[in-house]
Parts: sequence; C-alpha cells; structure tokens
Amino acid sequence: MKITKIIPLAVSLSAVLIVSGCGSSSSSVAANQNISGTAFDGPISGGTACIDVNANKVCDAGEPSATTDTFGKFDIANPTGASGSFILSGGTDTGTGKKFLGTFSGPAGSTVLNPTTSAIQSLIETGSSAAEAEKTIKKALNIKSDEPLTKFDPFDKIKSGSDTEKASAQEVLAAQAKL
Repeated sequence: MKITKIIPLAVSLSAVLIVSGCGSSSSSVAANQNISGTAFDGPISGGTACIDVNANKVCDAGEPSATTDTFGKFDIANPTGASGSFILSGGTDTGTGKKFLGTFSGPAGSTVLNPTTSAIQSLIETGSSAAEAEKTIKKALNIKSDEPLTKFDPFDKIKSGSDTEKASAQEVLAAQAKL
C-alpha cells in the first residue's frame, strides 16, 4: 500500500475512533460467568477493564470490572450476567513504560481490547454489523489472517503458537501499529 493511501486511511480511522468513542453493543452473558481477556497496545498493566452496561463509555461504579495484570490480562467477575461493550482505561503501557491515557473498547464477546477492537467497535456504533466492521478493518489494514481480531491475542500466539499463528500475530501487530 502506498504512503499516499496509508495517511488518508490512518486519518479516517482516527476520525472514526475520535467521533464514535467506545460505545455499546449488547450480547447475552450467562450469570456468574467470568470474562477473561487481554488489553494491549503493548500490554496495559494496572488498567481498568469493564463491561459498559449503561453504554456511557466509562467504567462506572457498579459495572463489572477488573484491573489488568502486568501482562494486560483481566478476569471480570460477572455474577449478574451483565452485557454490553467492553472498555479499558488507565494503567501503564508496559512496552513504553508510559501511562496509558487513552481508552480501548471492543464489542461484547471480545477477549482482547486494543486499537483494532476499538476501530471495530466504532464501526459497529455507526451501524455496521460486527462481521462487516471486522471485514472493513481487515481490508483497511491489509490483514489477511482469518483470525477474528476481537479474540486474537498476538502476544500469546508469538509465545506459543504454530509458525502460521506466529506469522498472523506479526501481521496483526504490524497492522495495529498503523492505528
């Protein structure tokens, strides 16, 4: 992809993220189901991940939440079966050592929160289906992997995946860096 195409793409995706924020998508979740996942740009340590039950794009008191560990992992206890999109804010990007000042979001059912899931969630909020949003982001970032971006943890795949999974992980991380 030529640089003349990458810059407008980056500007467009950034605008979608800024305008749309982190919003909501609902999904049924069984009561007493813990929801585990990972937050990363580099792994985000000490961040707050939550289910945004009231769709206000903030982790409010009373919404199921958890703090990410050193590797960006979280395990949200969900005794009431709450549903909604996921939000992550705060913490430290362990890759840079800097405070994470942004917010990541992801559709209900996501097991990762990062720039690509935030872009997918933003497209969902503008009327795309989850499948359409994922397809649009993969096309825009030239991601060939068949792995669902809302569930794909490239750090785990690089550490313990097959050669094909490791190649997909590197592709996804390189594409994520464009955002």
